[in-house]
Amino acid sequence: MTAPNTLLPKTITSKTTPLVLTTTWATVVANPASSNKVVQIKGLLVSNSSNAGLTVSIRVQRAGYGGTAEYLLVPSGSVSAGGCAAALPTGEELRLEEGDSLQAKILTGTGGTIFCTHNVTG
Repeated sequence: MTAPNTLLPKTITSKTTPLVLTTTWATVVANPASSNKVVQIKGLLVSNSSNAGLTVSIRVQRAGYGGTAEYLLVPSGSVSAGGCAAALPTGEELRLEEGDSLQAKILTGTGGTIFCTHNVTG
């Protein structure tokens, strides 16, 4: 990876990506290989529009380094009926390197949506 200049970047693009969750892993945000960028995850919220509890799992999938590795960020997080939960504490950041992706899925329940606020710097 060619490390981008995060002190004097060419551009910083802020985005919020919503994704309706299912019971299979889905990519919320990806940083493509050879992008020469870094993705800073600034916030993760999971909402539950159903009238029953919801359990979700969130992971970082890292490509390269001799294969693909998966790291659970939230192994099993609960969201109450009609509620919302922060999956990343306020003030914390998660950075995705080139080839990394943030993924999520429902373990139990229905009606989950994840919202990912992030900056793309490069």
